[in-house]
Amino acid sequence: MRDEKNEATIAAQAARGTGEREEQRLACCTSDAVPGPAGKAITSTEAVVAQLNQEGAQQLVSSGAAAAYALGLTTQMPIQQIYLSRSRSQKRYVFSKQQVTNRPAAAWTFLLADRLAGQAIRALDWLGPDQASAALPTLRRVLPPVEWDALLSVRAELPLWLAELLSEQALEPPKARG
Repeated sequence: MRDEKNEATIAAQAARGTGEREEQRLACCTSDAVPGPAGKAITSTEAVVAQLNQEGAQQLVSSGAAAAYALGLTTQMPIQQIYLSRSRSQKRYVFSKQQVTNRPAAAWTFLLADRLAGQAIRALDWLGPDQASAALPTLRRVLPPVEWDALLSVRAELPLWLAELLSEQALEPPKARG
């Protein structure tokens, strides 16, 4: 029986197109798995992404839609799993019957990548200037103060419209949580 780390490594190799499995289809049994067809378990996409990030093969982060949903800025749940990548090409993988897409993204979308503040950056970008301004008060209440401060600390590296929105929100006193 294979262990979780070994399965995630095999899955990551398959996603990169190296190792034992050149095809991009996976069906792995692990303890960090989700139920699959006929009672089999398959490696979760998140485990494969975490393994790829850990190995340094690629840096992948959740899409803006997924980040906005996770932060409660939208009730629209993404139906496709999309991850943003620093690579220049778009790639599609199939994990069992689940399709995952890696899309190229600007370098600033990877700022604070593994933190809530990084999710906030991608969510605000996905919302766009009009909806982001309406979502900022909610985001400020949702993010812990340390994450809000981290978000403000990278304003200079963000697109102008986003940096201006964050600067305007930073001037306003924080509203009570609750």
